[in-house]
Amino acid sequence: MHTQTLTPDLLRKMDAYWRAANYLSLVVACVVGDGEAETGPLATAWHSNKFLDPATDGVVLPILHLNGDKIANPTILARITREELEQLLRGYGWTPHFVEGHEPGLMHEAMAATLDTAVEQIRQIQHHARTGGSTTRPRWPMIVLDSPKGWTGPKVVDGLQVEGTFRSHQVPLHPATHPDHLELLEDWLRSYRPEELFDEGGRLKPELSDLAPKGERRMGANPHANGGMLLRDLRMPDFRDHAVAVPSPGVIGIGDTHVLGRFLRDVTTLNMEQRNFRVFGPDETLSNGLEALHLRLPCLPVVDPPADLPPHQPRQHPRPRLQGGGHHHHALRHDRAERSGPLPPRDGHHRPPAADRRQGRVPEAAAQGQAHRAQAVHRHTRRRPAGNPQLAMEGIARMTAAPKAGL
Repeated sequence: MHTQTLTPDLLRKMDAYWRAANYLSLVVACVVGDGEAETGPLATAWHSNKFLDPATDGVVLPILHLNGDKIANPTILARITREELEQLLRGYGWTPHFVEGHEPGLMHEAMAATLDTAVEQIRQIQHHARTGGSTTRPRWPMIVLDSPKGWTGPKVVDGLQVEGTFRSHQVPLHPATHPDHLELLEDWLRSYRPEELFDEGGRLKPELSDLAPKGERRMGANPHANGGMLLRDLRMPDFRDHAVAVPSPGVIGIGDTHVLGRFLRDVTTLNMEQRNFRVFGPDETLSNGLEALHLRLPCLPVVDPPADLPPHQPRQHPRPRLQGGGHHHHALRHDRAERSGPLPPRDGHHRPPAADRRQGRVPEAAAQGQAHRAQAVHRHTRRRPAGNPQLAMEGIARMTAAPKAGL
């Protein structure tokens, strides 16, 4: 499948993952243009690999088509270095394979070999998960196809370079309004040597048509490409079981999303065996009242690091309120900005207690000189809550008036 303007990018990418998630042996190739890949939805969708379980799901094989230009300007991914692009994709959790060049014959051979390599890696990952019980999140393979924009099309039109530039986007020739383009169009089409492909009656030669897939292997007849052929009715709970009593108008209820969460939990539980219902919550499923989904349903292991990464080390967050489970009240109360402990500075240096600063003793700044004291003042004013601006300015004045020892 190919992401396109008519279909929201993230929906198309998630559609590829939805199809893969339902069928063990399915490999879904999803072609992504480099211009599409830098849009917000698709840039986020690169993380979708973390939601596939190699033991129970199929897999998506992304093919990033890197041709350098959008309609009228260059793409970001084509302008960064090869090293930076590879690091970016590996950071997303992929193992990128690059197919690069401009000679059609060599590129076809290289692409075929790379596809074989990618599928072999996919099968090895699935085999280890399904027979060896491996639970480590794998680095799925992906392909970066680097070819010229407008490849094999007209190279120059009206004296302007077309192949390899943004001008080759969409329709490079306009014979209806430019009659001289008709000859360019004929040359372009004849470059594909149609006499080798078709007989005198214009029919595709039998030895070539025999190469096409048969039956359900054809793209248009593949049941995986037509969701209607594989639909299975959902097993639904009785909605009456989730009725909420409303004794009188205007009373405070439990909230309709809390009720919906219980209903969706039962829908998912009833369809667990046939695996045809999933809830995708990109953010705040719990805070939006769907907490019942988390009580009985399994979650995908999206946090297990790939095997080639070092063991996870917990981050040392600069604000202790982020270490208390994500809620401000665990370490910081907003009424008087009361803290459960001192806030460690971002640079890791020790900062003297507030009492020492009030008495004019700033040993760290005095020992390290005026430059470091200026940095301490900057950190102090940036990190403290807004509070009373007059008191804040008085605090800065006291710090800057401290004895300049050693100067």
